[in-house]
Amino acid sequence: GSDREIVIAPIPPSESHRLAALGPPNVAEWNLRFQRGDECFGAWLDGQLAHTSWVQLAGKHPISAAGIELEVREDAFWIYNCRTVPAHRGQRIYPRALQHIAREYFRAGARAGWIYTTFDNVASQHGIERAGFFKVRTLHALRLGRHYVAG
Repeated sequence: GSDREIVIAPIPPSESHRLAALGPPNVAEWNLRFQRGDECFGAWLDGQLAHTSWVQLAGKHPISAAGIELEVREDAFWIYNCRTVPAHRGQRIYPRALQHIAREYFRAGARAGWIYTTFDNVASQHGIERAGFFKVRTLHALRLGRHYVAG
């Protein structure tokens, strides 16, 4: 239940090997993200890593499902690539992690926080809404082979 202790904190680049607990390791991608200045937040339940969310603070953010890239404004943060260990899904860890991340960045002066998911990922949409985010827009893209037509 919600009485179990959840600890949410950044995972430093030197600890990135811990991310393998949530799926196949992608060390090269993680290193690129950290080099760009992105942060990775972990959520531990009873001492075990149960969730990770990445945050991008600068550069262009690719929304591959929509075939577009958007500039990350200097007063904004983008939360992306959120994963929860299957055994811990449905325990509200995701919305609590999102709330924690948003609080941290708004306290530090951010004026906007962005997050997105695919149209059919209803569980993620519910978690995002529970965390207090609201829908700004829906992006549509038609995929033709490896090419996208965004609209």
